[in-house]
Amino acid sequence: MARTSRCLVVHEDVLTCGFGAEVAAWVGADGPLQARLQARGVPAAHLDLLQGRLRLHTARQLRRRIAASGARLLHLHGTRAGFYGAWAWALASPRQRRAWPTTLYTAHGLAYRKVGRGVWHAFDLLAEAAACTADQVVSVSRADLDDLRARRLLRRRTPAYHLGNAVDLQRFFPADADAGTAARRRLGLDAQVPLVGTTSRLVAQKAVGDLAAAVFALPPQRRGTGAARPVELVVFGDGPQRPQLQMLPLAQAGRLHLFGSRGDVDACLPALDLFALSSLWEGEPIALLEAMACGLACVATDTSGARELLGDGAGLLCPIGQPAALSAALAQLWGSPSQRQVLGQRARKAVGQRSYARLAQRLGEVYAPLLAAARR
Repeated sequence: MARTSRCLVVHEDVLTCGFGAEVAAWVGADGPLQARLQARGVPAAHLDLLQGRLRLHTARQLRRRIAASGARLLHLHGTRAGFYGAWAWALASPRQRRAWPTTLYTAHGLAYRKVGRGVWHAFDLLAEAAACTADQVVSVSRADLDDLRARRLLRRRTPAYHLGNAVDLQRFFPADADAGTAARRRLGLDAQVPLVGTTSRLVAQKAVGDLAAAVFALPPQRRGTGAARPVELVVFGDGPQRPQLQMLPLAQAGRLHLFGSRGDVDACLPALDLFALSSLWEGEPIALLEAMACGLACVATDTSGARELLGDGAGLLCPIGQPAALSAALAQLWGSPSQRQVLGQRARKAVGQRSYARLAQRLGEVYAPLLAAARR
């Protein structure tokens, strides 16, 4: 394996494109990404960066792996990866630093922008500052990139680019009524029950409990020509907050369906009447992109990422951390089928150019000078 032609991608996600480099990846163990990459011929190993915010063992492990990899380009995805990448460099010997790969960091949302303050807010700021010491920085959100500049977390001469997330437009597309019926049958759900849904990790950031409270407060709604019935919530995704969600009033009433992580979300989304996202902060949520590509009317909390996607009239935004406001937005759409249809059409149009091929091309353009410099 030629030392000058290897690109190493750490954590969360990876796109391979024709930029003339051999790719290897280290990813988390909590999803299907490793298997998908290996099926495409990309060497992929586990590296868990989400166990803790400050683990010396993890930084040392990452330092050893980078030093042994022979990589000339290191791509760190997400603040945790960026922070540990910077820490690994700080722990490296002078000899290891001389051979350290050129580093690119992608910001997938800024944790320090979440609701609340305190010691963890200060740590999140420190982690982001460390991640931004990379040779180049990419952000999936324009607003986040502007915020990094305003706070002077970006070094003055560090090149920085906005590259929005992509969605598989061949998998996620508007479905007809038959596909919706089939999706409900797949999930074992009544064809007449009004459904709000979301795709989300069950973690504090996503505030799925707020969405459950919002749905619980909704009055019964009519779907089609059927009688009015209580609205139910469908959640695709898993995480440590699952036991807490199972104790909520909505769950106790049998109106919360936690389907866990699934590989067929594209076939399940047509079951929904509305899609909602209740996050406390987001860079640019892929779950929202997928729902928009399916032509679903969307409601989201007013995070910077959701605002960039829905702010031009492609959906409804409501204040962060206010279930009552989220409930009111959902009720507004239940009362106006025509508005739901218009928003669904606008949503699909808004993401119509967000293909993986387009993003891979742009990412290759960012990689090209970095790889050229590394080879020199």
